[in-house]
Amino acid sequence: MTSKLLFHIVFLFITFFINLKKVDAQIPAIKSQFATGFEKGFKEGYCYNTKSIYCNPAITPITPIPRINESEQSYQDGFNRGFQTGLDLQRVESSSGTTSPSGTNYSSIPNYKFNDYVPQTSVSDYVNVLAYKQALFNKRVQWVQQRIDGIYDLSYNLLSQEGTDKIKTSILNFRDYLKSRTDLGDFSDDRVIAVIASSLKKIEREVYDIYKDESKARIENERQKQFENYLSSAITSLDSDPKNSLQLTQEAEKMNIQSPYIYEIKSLAYNNLGMLELALENKDKYISTATLTSTEIQTAVYEKTVLLIKLSKYSEALIQLNSNAFNNADDTVKQSLLFLETMIYYGQKNYQNSLASTKKILAASFINEINKEDVIRIKQIKSASLRELGRYKEALDEINSAIKENNSTDNPSLYATKGKILFLTKDYKNAVNEFLKTTLLDDTDGESFYYLGLCYKKLNMKIKACETFLKAVKLGNPDALDEYPKNCK
Repeated sequence: MTSKLLFHIVFLFITFFINLKKVDAQIPAIKSQFATGFEKGFKEGYCYNTKSIYCNPAITPITPIPRINESEQSYQDGFNRGFQTGLDLQRVESSSGTTSPSGTNYSSIPNYKFNDYVPQTSVSDYVNVLAYKQALFNKRVQWVQQRIDGIYDLSYNLLSQEGTDKIKTSILNFRDYLKSRTDLGDFSDDRVIAVIASSLKKIEREVYDIYKDESKARIENERQKQFENYLSSAITSLDSDPKNSLQLTQEAEKMNIQSPYIYEIKSLAYNNLGMLELALENKDKYISTATLTSTEIQTAVYEKTVLLIKLSKYSEALIQLNSNAFNNADDTVKQSLLFLETMIYYGQKNYQNSLASTKKILAASFINEINKEDVIRIKQIKSASLRELGRYKEALDEINSAIKENNSTDNPSLYATKGKILFLTKDYKNAVNEFLKTTLLDDTDGESFYYLGLCYKKLNMKIKACETFLKAVKLGNPDALDEYPKNCK
């Protein structure tokens, strides 16, 4: 029984061994050409260049996966790979003093541990690539610097100092930006140079944008200068040629530059031409549109008041005189206002108030500060007020004082005022003398010709009276238009 059991065990062992050989015989057929070559190459590489005649190679490691440049079906690729692996393993063992296969650490084999693709590029190729990149880097650095220099030159040629300073600031900011961006340091990188080129292009556009703005400003400045020249010339010719002043203001208006001072100049020009309504209209426009200081407002309102007095709009003139514009007026302005007040009251035929105003002015402490012509004018109004109040002697004394103080013959209205007083006192002969002086100095004074005619009429000098009335009629005196037909038919 025992021998029979032993026989069966031996039989099973022999059968297993035979089957194992059959499986082993089939393995080469399953292995790839690369794996077969790897095993062969590994053994030869491991035993290559050994000093011992007998070489016992280490256990062949598991065949690695072929690299990208290797083929699964290439025996030669596998052999080369295995040979290198065996050679490297033999070198590792030699350096570590290990010769036993059991001491092998396959992970220490470089070509076995790192199974990724290793480019088959020579060192000279790497050197050439680096040289190319360096040359490209240098060339682009030079290009960037030339571009910056070009932008500088462009700004110097096109822009003002202020504009150039703006571009300098932009370039300095650009340089600081480059320094802060470490990822923009490689000028050989196309992406980097694209970012830099875009930034420089923006700065270049900024130059042209500033140039456009400065060109517009320069053109506008030239227009403004021409506009101011028109106004300056208009002001210069106000007294000598007010019509030319108006023409110049019209040229200025065509430039479509808004300025309230056009209205002021036109007002003064119309005033000098005797076109008082237009003068007043433009004065109102000036006051309503201009941004004026308190002093300028006082001057403008004062001039408007004078125009209203000339137009016999005394009530409106008095309103202007009492407006808020003069609330903080100094003594000099207040003196002028008193003078206007006197004229307004006289124009309103409020002779008591006009007389009171003249007395107030002549008795004031500032009378010595008033110019001579104004003092004479105040005395003349005082005389006329006294005359209208029937106080002829006082009126005559006052006008004689004014004439004496005048010391010239450039004020014919003084003689006219005296002539009217003498006429009212029925001193016709002396009145004739005064009116003759008046008409001799001013042959356009229709009223004086009319009174002269009345004096001749009272003296029974009909022919002279009619001749004088006719002159008054021709000058448009309304009273003479009635008197002439009655006495000269």
